[in-house]
Amino acid sequence: FNESQILEYTCHWCTAVRLARNESDAEARREGENDGKTIVDGFQDHPYIRDLARNPLMLSAICLVNYFEGGRLPEDRALLYQLCVEGLLHNWDQRRGIYSEFSLDEKLRTCREVALAMQSQDLAEWDAEQVLEIFTQVLDDAERAAKLLEHIRYRTGLLLERRSNVFGFAHLTFQEYLAARAIHEGNRLEIKPTQLVQEHDDGRWKEVIALYSGLAITPAVRDLIEQLITQSDTKSLGEVLTEAYFSAGFELAQDKELRQRVLERVAIAPVSWEAETLNRFPIEEVVPIAKALVGTIQSSILMSESYFWLLNHPELVEVTSLFKRLQAWQSMTPTQVTELIVLLHKCAPDEMLIEIAKIPNLYHSVESILGDEKIYHSQAETALIGLTFRDLTQSSSEGLKASLRLIIPILLNTNSLYGEILLEFPDFTQKKISEISISSWNLDDKQEFASLARQLADHLKTVELIEEPIEVREASIAALSDWADLLEG
Repeated sequence: FNESQILEYTCHWCTAVRLARNESDAEARREGENDGKTIVDGFQDHPYIRDLARNPLMLSAICLVNYFEGGRLPEDRALLYQLCVEGLLHNWDQRRGIYSEFSLDEKLRTCREVALAMQSQDLAEWDAEQVLEIFTQVLDDAERAAKLLEHIRYRTGLLLERRSNVFGFAHLTFQEYLAARAIHEGNRLEIKPTQLVQEHDDGRWKEVIALYSGLAITPAVRDLIEQLITQSDTKSLGEVLTEAYFSAGFELAQDKELRQRVLERVAIAPVSWEAETLNRFPIEEVVPIAKALVGTIQSSILMSESYFWLLNHPELVEVTSLFKRLQAWQSMTPTQVTELIVLLHKCAPDEMLIEIAKIPNLYHSVESILGDEKIYHSQAETALIGLTFRDLTQSSSEGLKASLRLIIPILLNTNSLYGEILLEFPDFTQKKISEISISSWNLDDKQEFASLARQLADHLKTVELIEEPIEVREASIAALSDWADLLEG
């Protein structure tokens, strides 16, 4: 479902409920539409519910939760999933006066073992024979297990027969929830929270960890979070730790010391580009930690969360502090240096860029790592990335010239370039640089940079570009030629 279909379905569902109460057609449609809008408005700020609502069956379950729980959806997603799962399995039939010979406990114990077994194998579907085997092991009664599977298949809408003798949960979220519940309450596979921590970078456990944190008692969740804090960097550590922390209960949220350590660990974790984890915390908490920890990441997997956050909050960057730390660049890792260089070339005043250009060998330092297996040949390339982010309308251009005098000759001596550094280059040369008044440039400067621009344009015709389409090369060559024409005009 798209957004309009979600609203339409929800309004129709609510109207049908009112018609079933024998309300007049006009009243049912009027109030049903209002009810539907209220439900949809209620989950607009909850992305996990919005994602569920795209599935028609899940949207129906959300409407049922809203109906049976007094007209409101819980903000706690673990509680929402609990209400959906237990409602589908048992409770909603009970409230309608429909009873079965199986208890809710029996249904939950069997389904959560199946869910964990499937999740541990990273599967969304399972053969009926395997499902029945687990049901039999849990109930210790083959006949009763077969009857329960038939009941769940035809009555609950939770575990569906997707095709002949192949089962899958109605939504992956329910499988993940039941897997988390199995780990919390104990399971036949003996999978424990420690295993989740050790395998946290495995995508199959990301949501399970968050849901476990919403289910387990405070000491157990604290232990899990403490273990995550001590884990070595992975691509997903920051996101997993943040989700686990915010899924935990009220008591942990009041622990200021734990919150500080979570935030500090997230700040130096490799960035999760889409999750933007530091944005989950109030800006006043993030500012001092991001400022203190940027440029201290210990791995070379990706840039840090602090770097990415400050890149998007340039007004908060303390350039003097970063410049002072950059003086010791030779004792830092390439990734640490890169974070400082990019931020400074984006945010530092011209006088500081001039001073940075005087640091011996800085731009020539090799193997600067900026992302997945992207080894840039020198910090000159990362400095150029910083310059393309720069607001040149606030610049006198002297710092820009000082930087480019060193950067361009280094680029001319490379046999290959990651095309990423050229993505912003056309906009940089055609728009940003043209916004600077070059009328104040002396003739020598104009001739110097026109020559450098043409040399770089010629070099880009033959240099190997890695991971970017040919259009990037052509656009950059054209932009450099136009810039040279402007300087010579």
